[in-house]
Amino acid sequence: MNKPVQSKIIAGCYCRLSEDDEQDGTSVSIETQTKILGDYCRDHSMKVYSFYQDDGWTGTNFERPSFRRMMTDAEKGLINTVVVKDLSRFGRNYSRVGTYLSEILPEMGIRFIAIGDDVDSADGNIDYDLMIPIKNVFNEYYPADCSRKTRQALVSKASNGEYIGAHAPYGLKKIRVRQTRS
Repeated sequence: MNKPVQSKIIAGCYCRLSEDDEQDGTSVSIETQTKILGDYCRDHSMKVYSFYQDDGWTGTNFERPSFRRMMTDAEKGLINTVVVKDLSRFGRNYSRVGTYLSEILPEMGIRFIAIGDDVDSADGNIDYDLMIPIKNVFNEYYPADCSRKTRQALVSKASNGEYIGAHAPYGLKKIRVRQTRS
C-alpha cells in the first residue's frame, strides 16, 4: 500500500559510474551527475538529503554500497524521492529495475525521477508505463554488448601478434607501431 505523499520533497540523489562507462567516453562522470542532480533539485525546490555515489560499480549488481545505503535511508523515511540522471544509472538489470520501480519504491512511498529519460513516477504519464521496460532492456543489453566487443577486439589483436597486456613483459618496452594503409 502506498504511503501518503509528503509535501516536502527530500531527495536522495543517486550517481553510479562503472569502468565500462569510463571507457565509453560519455560524459556520465560522478561529478557531472552530481551537478546535474543538484541543479535539478535546486530548480525544483527539492531538499537534497544526500548524494549516494557508487564509482566503479556495474549497474547489474544491486549490492552496491551506496545504493544499499540509499535504500536503507528510504526505509527509515529519511528520503521520499530518488533522483537519477537516467535509468541506466539506477541499474542495468531489466527485471530488478522493473521490480524496484513498480513494486519496491511505490510500496515505500518513494517517488522516482530519471531526469534524462523524462521519468517521474508522480506524473503517472503513459511513458512511465510503456517506455521504461523498453529502455531497461537496452540498458541491460549494453554491458553484455561492451564485453562482447572488447573480447572480440582482444582476440583480433592477439591473432595479429599484438601484445594485449597492460604492461610490457620485464625487460621489454612497448612501442607504438604505425598502421599502414593498403
